[in-house]
Amino acid sequence: MLDYRRVASPAGGCWYSARVGAVEVRDARGKVLERTIAGGENLSEEPPVGNVAGNMAALHRSDGSVVLVDLDTGTQLATFAPREPASFLKTSVAFSPQGDALYMLTEKFDGESDAELVSRDISDSALVATACAAAGRNLTPTEWRAYIGTEPPSDLSCR
Repeated sequence: MLDYRRVASPAGGCWYSARVGAVEVRDARGKVLERTIAGGENLSEEPPVGNVAGNMAALHRSDGSVVLVDLDTGTQLATFAPREPASFLKTSVAFSPQGDALYMLTEKFDGESDAELVSRDISDSALVATACAAAGRNLTPTEWRAYIGTEPPSDLSCR
């Protein structure tokens, strides 16, 4: 039996296995496997954090980075690097109630008991802007479908 822990998700079942290094999206009872989202070799043993809608999860990596994934498609939406890359710093992650922000609270490496809170905008418009910046031009609906795996928003223009 694999070591599965259920990640809170009001919209269905999201199961995580540190031993397998993957997130398995299953039905609410954990019986039917819908898709597997690979976490890679450096997936942390910390369980993922799901958003309220149950369609996104934040995965912790052992290098301190956080990966945002779409649970409906298995697509990686974004990766947020830590300000101070160090595998021994603890990071806690939470979604805003509206689902448009991701909060990361990370220990600071200063010998004190301080921490740094970083808020990341994960709204559709912010993700489109990030994709535009990476591409250096407007995105096409075909590119959006190929790389994001969902129907594109009505406005893919880069401003």
